[in-house]
Amino acid sequence: MKAVGKMRGNIESSEDQLQDYNFFNTASITILTDGKIWRFYLSSATGTFAQKLFCTFDLIEDNIDYIVSILTEVLSKNRFVKDAVNTAEKMLNDLKLSKEIEIAKHDAKDKTSEFPELNNYQLVQFILKERGHEISLEEIKRLWEKKLVPIEPVIVIDTPNPKPVKKTTSILKPSLYRGNMPKRVFVIDTWYNVNTWRDVKIVTYNHLIKIKANLAIEGVYRVSKDRDEFHEAIKLDNSWFTEGNRSADAIVGHCKNMMKFAGYEGDKELKIETDVEL
Repeated sequence: MKAVGKMRGNIESSEDQLQDYNFFNTASITILTDGKIWRFYLSSATGTFAQKLFCTFDLIEDNIDYIVSILTEVLSKNRFVKDAVNTAEKMLNDLKLSKEIEIAKHDAKDKTSEFPELNNYQLVQFILKERGHEISLEEIKRLWEKKLVPIEPVIVIDTPNPKPVKKTTSILKPSLYRGNMPKRVFVIDTWYNVNTWRDVKIVTYNHLIKIKANLAIEGVYRVSKDRDEFHEAIKLDNSWFTEGNRSADAIVGHCKNMMKFAGYEGDKELKIETDVEL
């Protein structure tokens, strides 16, 4: 357990600690909390500890019925251990499917004119099938608006100015990225139009791939020719892959590290332009 407010910005190191704690005596379900933010992990699941995360809630901000349902289903004495683990497994599977659906929903925007006879659900199902996921329309509809688990808690910034403001931000100000959508990214000498934070990572990495063809990089911001190394692989140029399941701040941090690896200054030669409602 962390002190209240100490969870924010410290997720990855805290998950590393949990992984160490569970090395010899694995708990069925592990909880990381600072009293306000609660994050639930299915310890027996495969992958990194971050990939075992099956739900999270904010004790202050989230709907009370949602919080009570999680605590009842996962922590009730009469449900622990078997029923609770079964619930956790189902929630983790639903979360993985909903993330695939969310990615397909984004990609479907470019295919609506190509398949006008398909509705949104059918188009997403078609895209998922192309990617090797056989999911029924009923499952897609059930998970269509499912709340996704964030890698880090989202910070909501209140301000009296209601007007949209276009702002070019430096990489040294990561707090400006959360809750905002990118419009353009400047990499070394070129501006790129983007729609999502995944796009920011793709164009930044691809720009650097042109400069450095051999990218032997390890760690969380790594690239690999094997897409199975990643929880949510995104495809880059030259048959490279990297991780797409990251928060806005984490993605910008990864791009910064890649810039350093290529011999550039991320603080000066990487800029993000966002349209934000302040």
